[in-house]
Amino acid sequence: MEDTVKNELLNFAYRTFTEKDGYKAIMEVFECVGETLDLDTLLTFRTSETPFLLETEEVWERTPLVGDRRLVMDYRDNENWLKLNPYREDVRVYRVDDTTDHGLETMSRGLVESTGVTAFVACAMSSGRDYVGELVFAYRRGPRVWDESDITFMKQLARILYKIVARDKRNEARRFILAEAENMVSEAGNATSQFLTNISHELRAPINSITGMSSILRHNIDNPEIANQCLDRLDKAVRQLMDSMSNCVDTSIIDGDRLLVDMSWFKPSDLEEDVRKVYGPLCDVKNQTLEFEYESGMIIYSDFTKIMRILGHLISNASKYSDEGGKIKVTVTIDENARTRSMIMFRVRDNGCGMDDETRRFILEPYNPNNVRKGAPQGLGTFIAKHLIRLMHGTMDVFSQVGSGTEFVFIIPARINVDKPAVQDREEIEQAREASEMYIGRRILIAEDNVLMGEILATMLGYRGLDSDSAINGREALDMYMSHDPFYYDMILMDVQMPVMDGIEASRRIRGSGRTDAQIIPIIALSANTSQSEIERSTQGGMNSQLLKPVAEKELFETIGQFMI
Repeated sequence: MEDTVKNELLNFAYRTFTEKDGYKAIMEVFECVGETLDLDTLLTFRTSETPFLLETEEVWERTPLVGDRRLVMDYRDNENWLKLNPYREDVRVYRVDDTTDHGLETMSRGLVESTGVTAFVACAMSSGRDYVGELVFAYRRGPRVWDESDITFMKQLARILYKIVARDKRNEARRFILAEAENMVSEAGNATSQFLTNISHELRAPINSITGMSSILRHNIDNPEIANQCLDRLDKAVRQLMDSMSNCVDTSIIDGDRLLVDMSWFKPSDLEEDVRKVYGPLCDVKNQTLEFEYESGMIIYSDFTKIMRILGHLISNASKYSDEGGKIKVTVTIDENARTRSMIMFRVRDNGCGMDDETRRFILEPYNPNNVRKGAPQGLGTFIAKHLIRLMHGTMDVFSQVGSGTEFVFIIPARINVDKPAVQDREEIEQAREASEMYIGRRILIAEDNVLMGEILATMLGYRGLDSDSAINGREALDMYMSHDPFYYDMILMDVQMPVMDGIEASRRIRGSGRTDAQIIPIIALSANTSQSEIERSTQGGMNSQLLKPVAEKELFETIGQFMI
């Protein structure tokens, strides 16, 4: 098959996947590719939640066979497969007369037994960091030899399909989150009724105290000793009432639209600062020490406000059930038991009275004011903390021993980075606030002769999960583009005025290179000149759009979202 035909097929695939969604688009492309390459079967194996456990998803066959040919491929114990590492070994070729095992023994056995294939090529659908499965080109009419041109085409199609599968997975994840939110709203409807009953119990005690102390104070206004005692108790009752009102506000989090999680980047030191401001005075009243421990340089992508509220409820409980001069310690670490650096662990430990096993199990049950036990931190605060942790798809446990204090431990999913350059203040962290999984595995080529400007762009992209390479002139950008496979880069940010070769000439040569992605890859001009003539010159040079320098983050990602599938 001629290269021009293959390029036309790839362009057709790219357009179809861009214009249409889901199974229908994939099957339309598979039919066209299968007929053109004279294949018998074209199918995908998709990853499940368990790594290296794959099952068939889309299947095109020239002549449909009878029976269910859905296959499950379990590579978890296949040493050859794991050794090859599909994240890097992106293509494997099988022939029935070839005894070499390329980590395909499980796949070849399943395909041969179910469809009678005699040769196939399996291409990893992968970005180099993210792996979503295999694209298999199969033949069952005898021996078949694949030349380098065929293999290159298959790899490029697998690369395009990776982007589509990854996009669909992101959309599916969004739909799942919305469905979960709807379920939680329904559950929250029932929980709200219980909360209203419970909160009346929480409010009644401090209100009764305020009413009683006011009456006593009114009759002892001329007795300084009794008056001061009443004022002290009034202060305590007001603080208790404020805590109860705060809990009452928190109940709205478990109701309706406010179930959505508000994600942002932050440092543990920011969390410590705000927690100390709000809950530090509570510890100061009893001369208690509040300590924090966390790894320097760690930054976290999660819901700052909800984590702060959870810690606040647990610290309030720890202070309440600890003596004068007690110690409360908050520890933030990466969960070492997690397979990936995607779970963060918080520990809140005190040296208070502690509790026995029966009481410890009791505080993890739903709150009931009629069953509160002495010494057990089972007010609304603990109940709300459990709900917030569950909302964030986390878990909570309690460890305690009578006379030795109590430790609350909760673990929540989060993106964690301890290797990222130190962030100076919260304003810089907020620049990465809307970071999205949709950019993971994508790569952008930055052509910018101002090194500092290039570093700023790379940093902005990195905060959103995008990889980037940098060139300092148009010639270097052109060489980098040509030296990689088609579709290696998802976009080019091209400065218009650069030495050696300007951006417009580099863009013109890219468009005229004849490569498969030459007419597809988005090229965005970077220029401080906003005149109409400059915009027309960029457009004539093959650029898709223009960004004004210095580049604002909002406009940058709006443009990326517009042109990157």
